[in-house]
Amino acid sequence: MGNSAGFWPRFGAFFIDGLIGAVFAVPGQIIAAAGAEAIGLLLQLAGTIAFYVLYCRKVSQGQSWGQNVTGVKVISATTGTSISAGMVFVRQLAKIVSAIPCYLGFFWMLWDKDKQTWHDKMLTTVVVKA
Repeated sequence: MGNSAGFWPRFGAFFIDGLIGAVFAVPGQIIAAAGAEAIGLLLQLAGTIAFYVLYCRKVSQGQSWGQNVTGVKVISATTGTSISAGMVFVRQLAKIVSAIPCYLGFFWMLWDKDKQTWHDKMLTTVVVKA
């Protein structure tokens, strides 16, 4: 895929989305630190779930917030169209496999001809310039 996005735009999108995800989780952490651990944990869990629901929906509609800023998007390598919210969720889970061996699965894109990570290969997706 000649239009594949490089490492830095992908990393930038990941970083921005991570900052947004933190906004959803921090209120629960603050409440837990103030002494209400159970309530804080539940609030943090609810915030994390809310973030991932919104994130999966955004990506399935074209781009996450970070992808929009850095000008990349995730598409199906076979159809060239956006992937479903369910596939976005499974792709997020597949990132665990990419991370286990010292993040080798993420860095794989540096020498892969299509600039695909392991989780891209598992789900036949590619990140392209938008």
